[in-house]
Amino acid sequence: MTERRILREDEAYRILAHYIATAELHTIEPPHYAGRRMVEGTLPLIDAMIRDGDAGSRAWLETFKADLQAAMAARRSDAGAYERFLHEAPGRIAREIKRREE
Repeated sequence: MTERRILREDEAYRILAHYIATAELHTIEPPHYAGRRMVEGTLPLIDAMIRDGDAGSRAWLETFKADLQAAMAARRSDAGAYERFLHEAPGRIAREIKRREE
């Protein structure tokens, strides 16, 4: 985890724009939309991490991204699945960080 990785400038701007637009939209949209928009905003970051990651990182990120997209797709028909994913995701990420530190 000590390798330096840098987003391309266009990637960084897209992520920046997404998060700022999400914050602004949160002032006029129903509150439950903000979480969805935040999750959507992680996809370009995950894609950049997959592109530049080592094989182990890519495999974990690809699985995480697939699970994220499945949870997003199920959000309307199975809100519980989406919420379970969100509740479990921080722990999954923390375990991966610990694994990478070993």
